[in-house]
Amino acid sequence: MAAGDDFRRFRYEEQGPASPAEPPQGRLIAIVSPKGGVGKTFLAVNLAVLFSERSRRVALLDLDLAAGDIGLQLDLLQGPTIVDLLPYLEGMEPETLDRFVTHYKTGLKVLLAPPRPELADMVSPADVAKVLDLAPSHYSFVFIDTPSNPANEVLLETLERSHRMVLG
Repeated sequence: MAAGDDFRRFRYEEQGPASPAEPPQGRLIAIVSPKGGVGKTFLAVNLAVLFSERSRRVALLDLDLAAGDIGLQLDLLQGPTIVDLLPYLEGMEPETLDRFVTHYKTGLKVLLAPPRPELADMVSPADVAKVLDLAPSHYSFVFIDTPSNPANEVLLETLERSHRMVLG
């Protein structure tokens, strides 16, 4: 199945089959692998960029908090990270997420991982759950680069909330 086929599968019911549409409630798509170094981040980045070329409401979340390098792959070395979002998370509206993302040239919105591994401990699984609950209300497709450790609580929280999983 081509990547564009997903767009045709998610339609508003009232629009009928003739016009492609974005889902009324966004989809969380987790990119997972129990082993590091297999191309999980590469896959997450390329899927998100591909989808963002067809939709303005696509986000990429770097939840590999201790070793995230999506910013490096997309050459987004400056910008807010998930750590910057934390003080505002309680009571946040979905639209407010846009203030904490970095914009990539295709229109993709990227929530970067902490800039240093020691900052990963500042982000709790409950914080991740709040972000994952907010994101589908504002974005049509949310791609999530996950940590590789199968016992990681952030990974478990992500898998519980995801609509789809792609094994990298």
